[in-house]
Amino acid sequence: RKKVWLNYISTLAKETTELAKFYESKKTELEKIITDAKKEFAIWEEIVKTFNERFYVRFEVRLVNQEDVVLKEDTANLEFDYKDPNDTPVRKDKNSLLSILSKGEQRAFYILQLLFDVESRRQLNQKTLLVLDDIADSFDYKNKYAIIEYIKELHQDAIFKIIILTHNFDFYRTIGKRL
Repeated sequence: RKKVWLNYISTLAKETTELAKFYESKKTELEKIITDAKKEFAIWEEIVKTFNERFYVRFEVRLVNQEDVVLKEDTANLEFDYKDPNDTPVRKDKNSLLSILSKGEQRAFYILQLLFDVESRRQLNQKTLLVLDDIADSFDYKNKYAIIEYIKELHQDAIFKIIILTHNFDFYRTIGKRL
């Protein structure tokens, strides 16, 4: 058996040597790609962390396909740990989570999507006009405050121009004071 394997491997010696040389010639380029990918992943991690820290909902967001996001330019695949009071967290996918959330919590979930879009535009330094239509509608006080703080941060970034539409005078007054 040993002789059979050694014989088989020896027939691949030329290809193995060529592959090793090719790898060596492309090694620095590959390292740069991996370094860039790690930076991009750090951005995705930061967005998830920001959402989990700022918004008060019954779920926590987790990024599960980290390698695919950074190396294969795949979209983020998120899972959610749903926390019912007095129960242990249960892992849910997007569709099953949305079916059990309140309207306010669903809106918070959509804010997460907005965070991804906005932050990707920020990374590309892409000038953007954001039109936010009743963005804080059906949020509780804590989540309204979180979104107001985020809007304030966007307002301070020169690449974003923001138009805010609302029927909520209290929200309008608060935004007016904060900005």
